[in-house]
Amino acid sequence: FHTTLAMHAHSRLCIVGDGPKLSALRTLAEELCIRDKVDFLGQRLDVLDLMAASDAFIISSENEGLPMSLLEAMSVSLPVIVTEVGEMPAVVEDGVSGYLVTPRSPSCLASVMSRVVSEPTISRDVGANAKSTNEKLFSVQQAVNLYEDIYAEAMSLKSYSRVVIS
Repeated sequence: FHTTLAMHAHSRLCIVGDGPKLSALRTLAEELCIRDKVDFLGQRLDVLDLMAASDAFIISSENEGLPMSLLEAMSVSLPVIVTEVGEMPAVVEDGVSGYLVTPRSPSCLASVMSRVVSEPTISRDVGANAKSTNEKLFSVQQAVNLYEDIYAEAMSLKSYSRVVIS
């Protein structure tokens, strides 16, 4: 964010949550003299509203599965910027439904953050694609279809036998 801020002085960074790295993040913001541009919001119940008011959603983890927060951000048409770790690359198509960046590459992250801020029309399109992807992969209907497939497969197994209670 420090690098992005140099190119886009109006930018702000909102950090939601209170994980184990919060203290280190506060210290870093002070050391980089950007504390006035970073909002540490703590635990919130209005996360979807915060996301809807944001320009982008970023996960820069070195290790991650498939965080619910990513799916929530995609559900509100927010352009997402995530590291290429865990299951996130299976959900985010780089440049289409979000952006994938190399873990531990601040320059790559800053470049993509700058692009999102500089190209709002493209970012809106990417956000819309993120929402569409999220709906295709994780909608209630998709879950129902998957369960139907599982049940149909189980019913077709030759070793399947019914339990009859008399």
